Amino acid sequence: MVVKHPVDSKTAQRFIDEDFHDRGMMKWQGFMLSDHTAYIEREQHHSTVVARPKQAQSIIKDMIDQSINEIRAVTIQLVNHSDLIEVSGTIRGVQSDQLFIKTKAGIESFALTAIKNIRFK
Repeated sequence: MVVKHPVDSKTAQRFIDEDFHDRGMMKWQGFMLSDHTAYIEREQHHSTVVARPKQAQSIIKDMIDQSINEIRAVTIQLVNHSDLIEVSGTIRGVQSDQLFIKTKAGIESFALTAIKNIRFK
């Protein structure tokens, strides 16, 4: 609606009372919070995992260094309590005992000690 003349408060009130139709919650039904969307993407990304053999920490560190230097995508298998999680993406860096990896869901971080297996994609 294009307003070509100033609108007084009576005209505005008449518009709201008679012409404007508020859809209420209907307009929010298709809307998802970004946190919820990220969670869904992460869950889809962490699909059912086939256990791979545990690698030595020295092999894991060498592959992390190679991945960072060559900017190669990796798939990392992590142990989270009793669950196996697989994460794919490009390693962005290591700080202290944390690994930072860019996935489709965003940047995620994991403890280096949680890594069970790493392989190039």
